[in-house]
Amino acid sequence: MCLVLVLDPETGRLQVAHAERLPQRWVEAVAGLRPDPSLGSCPRAVALGRRVLTPDVAADPHWAPLLPLADELGLRACWSEPMIDAAGCVRGALSVYFDRVREPTECELRTLADFGRLAGLAAGLHAAVLGEQEMARIDNAAVRVLSKFMSQGEPRRRAEEMVRELAALTESEHGLLAEVVRDGQGGVLLRALALTAEPWDGASAELHRQYLDSGLEIHNLDSLLGYPVTSGEPLIANDPPGHPGWGGTLPAGHFPLRNFLGVPLKRGDEVIGLLALANRDGGYNERMLSRLKAVFAACASMIVWLRTDAEHRAAKRRLEEERALLRVVVESLPDPVAIKDADGAYLECNPIFADFVGMKREDIVGRHAGDIFPPEVAARFEEDDRRAIASDSVITAMHWQKHGITGQMCLIQIHKLALRTAEGRLRGVLMAARDVTDIYRRNERERLAAEVFASSAEGLAVTDAAGIVVQVNPMLEEMLGRSESELVGQPWHLLDPELLRGGLADDRLPPEGHRGEGWLTHVDGSRYPVWRTVTAARDEQGRTVNFILGYLNIAELVLAREHLDHLAHHDALTGLPNRALLTRDLQRVLSRARFMHSGVAILFLDLDGFKNINDSLGHSVGDRLLQAVAARLRALIRDSDMVARIGGDEFVIVLESLKDPGGAERVAEKVMEAFNEPFVVGEHSLYLTPSIGISLYPGDGEDAETLLRNADTAMYAAKAAGRNTLRFYSRELTRAAAERLAYDNALRTALQRGEFTLHFQPVIGLAERRMVAAEVLLRWRSEMIGEVSPAEFIPVAESSGLIVPIGAWVLEHAIAQAARWREAGLPSLRFAVNVSVRQLERGGFDRQVFALLERFGLPPASLELEVTESVLAHQEEQSQILAQLKALRDGGVHIAIDDFGTGYSSLARLQRMPVDRIKIDRAFISGEENGGEHAHAIARAIAAVAGELGLALTAEGIEDAEHARFAQELGCDEVQGWWFGRPMSAEAFERSLRASMAALTGD
Repeated sequence: MCLVLVLDPETGRLQVAHAERLPQRWVEAVAGLRPDPSLGSCPRAVALGRRVLTPDVAADPHWAPLLPLADELGLRACWSEPMIDAAGCVRGALSVYFDRVREPTECELRTLADFGRLAGLAAGLHAAVLGEQEMARIDNAAVRVLSKFMSQGEPRRRAEEMVRELAALTESEHGLLAEVVRDGQGGVLLRALALTAEPWDGASAELHRQYLDSGLEIHNLDSLLGYPVTSGEPLIANDPPGHPGWGGTLPAGHFPLRNFLGVPLKRGDEVIGLLALANRDGGYNERMLSRLKAVFAACASMIVWLRTDAEHRAAKRRLEEERALLRVVVESLPDPVAIKDADGAYLECNPIFADFVGMKREDIVGRHAGDIFPPEVAARFEEDDRRAIASDSVITAMHWQKHGITGQMCLIQIHKLALRTAEGRLRGVLMAARDVTDIYRRNERERLAAEVFASSAEGLAVTDAAGIVVQVNPMLEEMLGRSESELVGQPWHLLDPELLRGGLADDRLPPEGHRGEGWLTHVDGSRYPVWRTVTAARDEQGRTVNFILGYLNIAELVLAREHLDHLAHHDALTGLPNRALLTRDLQRVLSRARFMHSGVAILFLDLDGFKNINDSLGHSVGDRLLQAVAARLRALIRDSDMVARIGGDEFVIVLESLKDPGGAERVAEKVMEAFNEPFVVGEHSLYLTPSIGISLYPGDGEDAETLLRNADTAMYAAKAAGRNTLRFYSRELTRAAAERLAYDNALRTALQRGEFTLHFQPVIGLAERRMVAAEVLLRWRSEMIGEVSPAEFIPVAESSGLIVPIGAWVLEHAIAQAARWREAGLPSLRFAVNVSVRQLERGGFDRQVFALLERFGLPPASLELEVTESVLAHQEEQSQILAQLKALRDGGVHIAIDDFGTGYSSLARLQRMPVDRIKIDRAFISGEENGGEHAHAIARAIAAVAGELGLALTAEGIEDAEHARFAQELGCDEVQGWWFGRPMSAEAFERSLRASMAALTGD
């Protein structure tokens, strides 16, 4: 498993250039590390600039931070080699990982060093391209090494072929090529390198194999084979059994030959090997030796080849591995690299170059710049090539060029170098480029930063690492009343002594920086608040080289902050503490009470009837009324107590140092008595009553949130008890609140469970004496609660905001049902749907209605929307509601005001409302409101107003003949009530429609 980490000169961090078979989690863990002599192997190797071998990571203390992940991923050993370039700079590290504890061999150490050297050279080349150092001239020796990679052929096979050919040439049956081996201690022996393919005799095939595969060694140099080696002269023995050295050559029977030729093979004067030929017939002579002299020289060269074959193979393997590693390193370089041949055609390029050009690598190789780039760009590049060839050194050029993929214009710094052979012949041009757009822009930013420094509204000072001031800007001179010449060269604490007194251990600036408020002193002695920053500037090695001190005058900001703090904790309308300040101070009150063993009372006030006043007289009157209430409450309590407004018409009084609950009750009664006097707001004398809930510490809670919640619960109990009263908190109230919450939750899930249904109540036209419309009514049967009256769940839905999605559901299903009946050919009716003010307040309601009508194909005239009388109170404050109603009416939808006469709206506003119909509430028809005569009088007044304004009139709640007679007397156009028909399900209503249609047609 292999990992290549390259040191980023800008960030000082190690970036992953290549990872081979390493777990991704490990690659992500080491990416971005800094060189560190105390961490792992790779960061240590880069930091120390030397090899780091860790045969057992568990036993190395430097691996402690990385050991848990290494142990989890099964990494047991790591060898790291620094990548050092030709200039001696560390550019990164090459690391090899193992899944077992392992020491390296000498061969592995040499290979690791070679790989690290090559990777270092590649990284050094990259660093030079980046402009950090001048790229070294490519060594001619490296070119020769590269040529070895391109070599072909198997030396040993060629040697065997040569021996066979030589044997055939000399008509020999057998041939032997051996090398002389010296052991370094005076010992000399022969080692067979190649033989003829035929065995020496029928029983010597195994001997043949041993010669070639085991390298059979001959130690007896007194034999026929040894004589040419020791004497350095050729030996011709046409009757070898008679030669004195024959007996020691081979065991008897293994060399049944008659003629022998042994030729020493030399390199200079040194005998390096032996060529031996033998046969049964014929013979050898001196003329043959002369004839084969050139062949013997070739055999000597072959021995050199064969002698170094293992080294060549090992070197080739190392070079192939190094080339593969070098290719990985080069391809991982983040900058474009390409090589051209001597004719200017591209030989090779890395993926980054291909991406920059916007083409595939295979489409680039073999083509010229003119085939790839626009003419003007290609001309610039070719001119750069000519300059590089002419100068025979690295040349640099800058060009603006469009990126082939992103299309962005980039400033490219190009480095080019001519590549030559050892003899100086031009081989091509190496090109490496870098996108320096960011550097260019950074330089521009630095230039602008200098201008900003001089013109900044913030006082700035720059010191050296020791804290001596080296530069100040004009604003700091003005803030201190001292010139730059007075400040430069002085210790920093002379311009800011308060920071030194603020807790620094000595007069050194904190290298970790500092932020905070402080004070700066002018030379005239005046002081003003500042926001102070101390920032350490570091070099690439992380050493602090400068400090920047910044001072921003925040005198106005402090005043604004104090004002904002007051606004954040006080009600803008009344100036009373708000909920946030109440909660904070209440905690302090409770802490004191806990320490003093005293009591605390929370009085939660809600103003009865405030909404009616706000709606009828307007918000401006309501706001002034709240201010008057706040002033009256402040006057009632002690200085040690607190009164807060926590929202709308809700106030809270906190009574501290309470001795008994009776004290809280007395204050509450005193508050109610104070409300007996009217509040004079302009020309209005207004009466209000409070509903008060009381909770006590510690009995009803020990923290602010609990006490406020329980007092709120008690207040709702006071409301339910008839208002203008007080109630103490009890646990029963909490249970009631929980029931209300359960009720609310059940309502929230009703839409999802499909628990809602629509009912339809007939509306009768008095002139037609038949059904002309139907009011759509919502019914709810809960799985948990059962059948629930609309009088119960509609107010809950209104208060919780659920009325909006519920109303949308009702509107959609009503229009859909009406459209289905219309398509079925049933009598055309007007369908009245109730709409909540909350639906109109959100805006866009008119568009929603028209979209539904178009979707289901229902004419707008078939829909009537009923709004409550409270809409009239929203005319001035919420004009968008009236705009929506007007748009609906202009689009053909009917608008009716439901339950007219029960609210507090002004009749004068009615004439400006986009309304078609008024529906008189049933209370005025039945006479239940304020006695029969008064109720009927109100009904007659409403009928008169409708007549004057030309509005249609509908009477609700007709339950008997007397009610019907009175409605007719009023001049009502339409009536509805149980006397004419109760609300019924869609199925029942459809049957009723069909019966009516049959009656009209006589069917």
